[in-house]
Amino acid sequence: PAAPAPPTQPAATEVPAPPPSAEAAPRPEPSAGFKSFVVNLKVNGVFQGTNGRAMLNGKMYRLGEVVDSRLGIVFLRLEPENKRIVFEDARGAIMSRRY
Repeated sequence: PAAPAPPTQPAATEVPAPPPSAEAAPRPEPSAGFKSFVVNLKVNGVFQGTNGRAMLNGKMYRLGEVVDSRLGIVFLRLEPENKRIVFEDARGAIMSRRY
């Protein structure tokens, strides 16, 4: 069998430029609908770990899953040290609540 070819070096190393003021852009304020969803959400259970999950309004969701398609709300992360569950909507607004 032939020996594997040595890895080729890129002709030029390109570092993509960050989008203009991506870090400086403030997140939008949560909409009234987003606030209402998070405030009225029933957290039935939270399962921490690498593949965190949460039982919300009686349904199981994994990290990154859409929990409300109408508002584009995603289960973003768990913060076990603060006992908080964090959501993000389609506009990039973030909200969290205790569990």
